[in-house]
Amino acid sequence: MRYKRESWFRVVGLAAAIAALSTSFAQAAQPTPRGIRGTGSLRKTITHSVSQEGPSAPSINETPLPDRGGSPYAIAVGSDESLWYATLGSMYVIGRISPDGILTEFPIAPIDIEIAAIAAGPDGNLWFTAADFDIGSDAYIGRITPAGVITEFRLANSLSAPCDITVGPDRNLWFTECNINGNAIVRITPAGLLTEFRLPTNGPGFYPGNIASGSDGKLWFTEPYVKRIGSITTEGLIKEFDIPTGSTPGDIVGGSDGNVWFAEYEANRIARMTTTGVFEEFAIPTAGSGPRQITAGPNGHVWFTEYEANKIARITTAGLITEFDVPTKKSGPAGITTGPYGDIWFTELKGNRIGSISLSVDSSNPVDLSVGLDDKTRVLRFNVGSGQMALDSVDVAGFVSPGAPFEPYQGWTARAAATGADGVTRVLWTRDDGSASLWLVGSEGKPASFQFGPMSGWTAVDVAAGIRGTTHLLWTHTDGEVALWSVDDSGLVLTSTTYGPYQDWAATAISDGADGLTRLLWKKADGTVGLSAISSEGIIATHRYGPAGGWNAIDLGVGGDNQTRILWSHSDGRVALGVVNETGDVRYGPSYSSPVGLTARRVAAGRDGSARVLFTDDEGGAALWLLSPAAIFQRSFDLAGPTPSGSIAGTWTGTFDGISPACHSSAEATFQQAGSDVKGTMTVSCLARQFVLIGTFGANTFAGTALWGDPEFFPLNGTLSGSSLEMTIFDDSDSGGKPMGQLHLRRQ
Repeated sequence: MRYKRESWFRVVGLAAAIAALSTSFAQAAQPTPRGIRGTGSLRKTITHSVSQEGPSAPSINETPLPDRGGSPYAIAVGSDESLWYATLGSMYVIGRISPDGILTEFPIAPIDIEIAAIAAGPDGNLWFTAADFDIGSDAYIGRITPAGVITEFRLANSLSAPCDITVGPDRNLWFTECNINGNAIVRITPAGLLTEFRLPTNGPGFYPGNIASGSDGKLWFTEPYVKRIGSITTEGLIKEFDIPTGSTPGDIVGGSDGNVWFAEYEANRIARMTTTGVFEEFAIPTAGSGPRQITAGPNGHVWFTEYEANKIARITTAGLITEFDVPTKKSGPAGITTGPYGDIWFTELKGNRIGSISLSVDSSNPVDLSVGLDDKTRVLRFNVGSGQMALDSVDVAGFVSPGAPFEPYQGWTARAAATGADGVTRVLWTRDDGSASLWLVGSEGKPASFQFGPMSGWTAVDVAAGIRGTTHLLWTHTDGEVALWSVDDSGLVLTSTTYGPYQDWAATAISDGADGLTRLLWKKADGTVGLSAISSEGIIATHRYGPAGGWNAIDLGVGGDNQTRILWSHSDGRVALGVVNETGDVRYGPSYSSPVGLTARRVAAGRDGSARVLFTDDEGGAALWLLSPAAIFQRSFDLAGPTPSGSIAGTWTGTFDGISPACHSSAEATFQQAGSDVKGTMTVSCLARQFVLIGTFGANTFAGTALWGDPEFFPLNGTLSGSSLEMTIFDDSDSGGKPMGQLHLRRQ
């Protein structure tokens, strides 16, 4: 793809601008835009700080259970999308509430066996721990099918007491033996093969409590009586961390932020620990609340039960805790889990009820992106329906840490974002009356915010992060005039410079470089593009590119190398980056087909010049591409919001990113599923192959094989997240071998 480039000289004064007609841009004599006060009299035109309103109480529903002498404690979601629970008391049963609300209970024999925990297995069944905890004997691991058929797997050590159970990253079940006779972490395969891993230390109170899978491929567990958190690899390597405050850990869960979160019942806190052992605690507002069990919910939040306070609470990754009263008084909320559609379900141990909190899974659309000092991509999401905004963080491996949503603000729209060298992300909000609000969001997630306007005819269209903590705002007027503001970190408008109007030209985007210059992107309807470099003194130079048939400039971003990336999109769906150096010379990277159904929207560049491109559709679908400093495609990630499902049956389309051989093309797969068994076909254009797929699916994870010819076969692993299916195909018979490529599929 080639474009004509014309280097433009700096135009000084209005007369020269008129002489050059509409083919040049001029630095005006800095007139004041209509409706905006002169900079000499501005005193924090920021009229007020935008504050978060308290969240409205969610809808809480309760389902009474039959009075059988037992009350519900443990709870889990099955692959059949039913809610499963286990009771404690004089009668022990496992119950199921189907998606259409039908309740079925299955008695457990003998009746003196207690069930401590229940979890969905990778085989489509539910697994539970059982023992006579009064005498510490008759212990077993149970498996119950969706139809209620129970199988018992007896433990080699009958005096041990299995407590918590979870699915590991290896698709086996892992459970804790939580008495002095056990003191071990145990793995059980879906076929019932048991392997025991003893804890390094023994003695009174030396045994594990709860267990959960972490984002690092390990299992994490609590040691309540010795005040420790432990981790174990799937090979059995154990590592322990002392809790520095000496608090007693309770239930534990892996958070979407990559950390582990756990409840501290006695200390009345929720704690967070990184996988390297960095520890932090958050006090619960209600004294003596009794945090009991904990789960990872939608939107990056963690939810937990407050047994003593009779509340359900959530905590954001920034540590903000919000509590909600359970309608039935003194009902004792205990177990908690995230339902199949993002709602929160919990048990009421004293009230003999199953409760649920209706939540709408965040379906906000990504609208902009920027790159932080840590090379992570900040993705600005905005939900038009709810008015909520969130800043997600995506690392170079594609791991998404969802940001806590900021509550709705009537009439405001989150429009653009930029992250500066100070680590602060600027978020631009606009309103139809011409008002704008600038948020400065730091690592703690609490914004400083400033409001400007309203100003008739003016609209703030973009934001850029300048050097030394400054922010630049781009304004456009209905007559084509353009204003560029410089705002300091206290909200004071330092300078306000206007340009134009220039006939047929429109200013669309800005981005700042480490050299202190702002790049301003101009466009004409015929596809011609202008790129201005602007200092505090005004326009230094402007360069023109194009037009080129079918190509349109979408956005620009400046990297740490001070080179400008212009994102181009073709009418046939192709995209490409043009890399412009300080003298205006441009080189173009290869053109690539956009992800199926998505459109290129924004571009940002990192410190090393690598670029990120955001693709979206109108239904919440989104993808993030990473490109090299030379504009060469590297990898892509699906950013679609989660909508959990228990099946991958159906047709999927998307893209394939080949590693060996290196290729990028469209891909399509069709699956049929019966229980956990899956079969289907997959076509990858650039490989010119159709594969036959066989495998199993459970707990949102696929494991299987792609067959082609005879006897070629390729291991295939995948993870389902809502309408997105991410799969990796390997080039040998060892699933730990070298990846052959990645598939990014969306359900049709």
